[in-house]
Amino acid sequence: MIPGMRIFDSSKQVIADKAPDFQRRPGANIEFSFSAQSNMTYYLEVFTQRNTNGPYTLIVNLPEP
Repeated sequence: MIPGMRIFDSSKQVIADKAPDFQRRPGANIEFSFSAQSNMTYYLEVFTQRNTNGPYTLIVNLPEP
């Protein structure tokens, strides 16, 4: 699998696109962090690129308050 990942804000505008960084890296681990605003909804899209497929694991870590 060649992974891709995009993060959208609550108005569904792209705030991060990690797909171009991994187009030629099968099996890559995408690690990404950003400062989320409290009480705001974010959407995460995980997808495959270049007609590849395979399993993935999504891990979300939240900072301690």
